[in-house]
Parts: sequence; C-alpha cells; structure tokens
Amino acid sequence: MYLMDGSSQIMISKALNESDRLSACNRITRKRCEGADSLFNVYSFQTLEEPDASGSGEELLLRFNIGGININEAAFQKLKQEIALQATSREMRTLWDKEPVRLYTGVVPIGQGFRRIVVREARIARINSRDFGFKQWTDRKYYEVCTHPAIHEFVESTLSAVAAGSS
Repeated sequence: MYLMDGSSQIMISKALNESDRLSACNRITRKRCEGADSLFNVYSFQTLEEPDASGSGEELLLRFNIGGININEAAFQKLKQEIALQATSREMRTLWDKEPVRLYTGVVPIGQGFRRIVVREARIARINSRDFGFKQWTDRKYYEVCTHPAIHEFVESTLSAVAAGSS
C-alpha cells in the first residue's frame, strides 16, 4: 500500500502500522492514566462492551504509552533467542496499587560497549469501559522496555544479591 506525498509514493508496511499502534496512546487511557504514580510508561487494557441484541459484545484493546517502548511478542521472543535473559518477579506499584511484575534482564551490545536492558512482561487487564475499573486479568501479554531508573536499580540490586548468595 502506498500513500502520496505530492508526487512521491510513501510505502506503508505492516511493520510500520504495528509500530504506530504500539506507540499509540488512546485518548481515554491518557485521561485516566496520565499523572499516575507508576514506574512504567506502557499499559494495555481490554474492554468488553455491553452485549448487543445478538448477545455478543465487542472487545476493544486500548493502549497507554507516554514515552515508553512497547514491543510485540515476536520482538520479545527474538530478543530471548539473541541474548541470555534472567527473569525475576516481584510485587510492584502499578495502576491498581500493587501487582506481580515479571522482569527480564540481559546485556545487549550498543556501539562499542554493552548495556543492561530490562523488559517487563505484563498481562492485559480487562476493564469496565464506563469507569475504567479493573475487572480481571486476561491471558494476553504485552512487553515494555523499562526506562525508569528505579526499575534498573531494583534489577541491579537483585542481581548483586543473587551473585553474593552464590559465592
């Protein structure tokens, strides 16, 4: 598919479309989540609209992403193949007080050196579309490359404690 910019064609690819969706922030989620006291920049929500006359409701995926890095499952699986990732879990503050958070960390080559990367694996929350209230967790997941310094400090202290305990 192509769009036109004057007389020039601009190719629109599936990957570009998905990248646009992953970096998006729905107006409703921005209103409800912006300013929340959270260590994370990316959230995904699933609503279930009221059933119509046929008895079926429509599910809608809403995204919140302000300054975050949201990667899809395929990118996360590829990352797991390319570098060694260590997993850790801990209850952490999120939008609904505290919830179990699963973090993966590894070292990636960047330029002439290496840098630690932290990826949060999170389940998509099913919410009430009227009041944005939490209903339940879905089995669907999303992934955020974490940038908050407190997350990196937590991972570094966890790795140090594990290293000290194994020596």
